[in-house]
Amino acid sequence: MQKKLYLEPKEEYKDKWHKGLEKYLVKKISVWLKKEGIWHFKVHGSPMQMAGIPDIIAVVYGKAVFIEVKTATGVVSKIQDHVMTNIARAGAVVGVARCLEEAKEITYYV
Repeated sequence: MQKKLYLEPKEEYKDKWHKGLEKYLVKKISVWLKKEGIWHFKVHGSPMQMAGIPDIIAVVYGKAVFIEVKTATGVVSKIQDHVMTNIARAGAVVGVARCLEEAKEITYYV
């Protein structure tokens, strides 16, 4: 199996956020990013957009950061895996967050 180029969620966090919907976690991360003064936006998928783009795109210290948000049981699709691998190859920071703590780790991985 090929090594992932993007940050995988830590096992210890996988069961922390198991209730509720992904959108609530996205909102929680967005509120934290705003509080930190980090420029970011939520990607709202549409038929006109490339498939597999992570949910949140931010810029931290001049570096692009992409965060794919998943619930504790959410699975990264093949297209998401492919897109995140390509984004990482291009030099950006990319990761999967299942809780706010993981989003913070991804954000400050730069």
